[in-house]
Amino acid sequence: MALVGFPLWPDQEHLPKVAPLFDHLDYIEVVPETLWGPGGRPNSYYQIAQTLADAGTPVVAHGVGIDPASLDDARRRVWLDRTLRDAEQLAYRWISDHLGTVSIDGEPVALPLPAPESFARLTHTLDQLAAASGAPAAIENSAWYAYPGEALDEPARLVDALGDRHHLVLDLHNLWTNSINLGFDPVQWLERAPLDRVIEIHLSGGTFAPDTWTGGPTIRLDSHDDAVPDEVWALLDTALPRLTGLRGATLERIEGPVGEHEVQRLISELHRLRALVADVG
Repeated sequence: MALVGFPLWPDQEHLPKVAPLFDHLDYIEVVPETLWGPGGRPNSYYQIAQTLADAGTPVVAHGVGIDPASLDDARRRVWLDRTLRDAEQLAYRWISDHLGTVSIDGEPVALPLPAPESFARLTHTLDQLAAASGAPAAIENSAWYAYPGEALDEPARLVDALGDRHHLVLDLHNLWTNSINLGFDPVQWLERAPLDRVIEIHLSGGTFAPDTWTGGPTIRLDSHDDAVPDEVWALLDTALPRLTGLRGATLERIEGPVGEHEVQRLISELHRLRALVADVG
């Protein structure tokens, strides 16, 4: 039976608003970098995660900064050292990061960007992540707004990189976003993907960019700020029979203003997700 989770928001103003969701969760998902204060010391959000972990709540880690494409070994070592410390204290059930690069010529970028080196170094990066955390390591399929090559080749490259010892976090809204922005059939992507290596799924909503942004084709934003679309639920139905190794299903919602009606909707989505994955994995 797969478990159901929700992110621990690093947001003192808005985190209390989603506190009612915690009665409906099996685990929390943390972004490791948000738990680090000046000098990498644990901050107040780390203390929240530690309190929950000490009370018996499982913790899953999902970062953005490990950067499979990075050649900056010094930066990587700092990241991994902090991961080792956190994993010992929070007992991560598994740990993951995003496919792509978050640094171009040493300059940070806001979101992961596609980079060929991501695949070339992915197995090595996941080996390092698993060794540092003592937990299964995984990579998430990222949302792209442009892609250097054929998007439907991505699953085969994931098969090679993951092998039989690493895992995939399957983000279904990212997949649907890519199918719109890059123009391919998401079901074909799923047919080629190593779904037997999926350890966790992510579901979320998003929005379409205003026409004034592009003046051209419609662009879907992976903004995590709306209800899970019907199309994403349908992709989950398609994938479920092959998710034989699934351990967790995370409903994602970006931190920020959340109305009372959205809290109730998120609870309903959690219940729907739990019913779908109850007999999977």
